[in-house]
Amino acid sequence: PNQPEALEKACGVLSSVSVEPHFAEAIASSEGITTVVEAMRSNNSNAALLEFGCLLLRNLVINNSEYSEEASSAIATTIHSMKENSDAAGFVREACDMLSAMACQSDACRSKIMALEGMEVLMNTMDSGAEAEVADAARAAVNQLTTRGG
Repeated sequence: PNQPEALEKACGVLSSVSVEPHFAEAIASSEGITTVVEAMRSNNSNAALLEFGCLLLRNLVINNSEYSEEASSAIATTIHSMKENSDAAGFVREACDMLSAMACQSDACRSKIMALEGMEVLMNTMDSGAEAEVADAARAAVNQLTTRGG
C-alpha cells in the first residue's frame, strides 16, 4: 500500500458498496479488511484514506459482527490518527462512528478501545469545540462504550 491516491479511491469505492451485504461479504472474504487496515497503518496522516477506511470498516462490522475481530486491528491506528489529525473533521467523525459500531458489536472491541485510550480521545473530541456533527459522533461513541451489552 504505497500509492495513497489510488488507495483513497479504492477505499472510497469499497466503502460505498460495502453497505450491501453481498458486497460486504465479498470484501471481507477477499482479505479486504486486512488490506484496508494495512493501508490505514501505512498512510496514517492521509485523512481522506483514513476517513474512507473507517467508513468501510464500520459498514462491514455493521453488516456482520463476525468481522469485528479482524477489523479491530484498526483500532490502535485509528485512535492514534485521531490525535494526529484532530482537525480533519470528516475523518474524525467516521472514526467515532467506526469505534461506536465496533463497541456495539463486540465486547472485545469495547475493551480494546478503552485500553488504547479511546475514551480519552473521544472525550477530548467532544470538548475540543469540534463541529456539531463530529461532537455528536464522539458522544454517541462514548455512550456506546459506557453501555454494557450494546
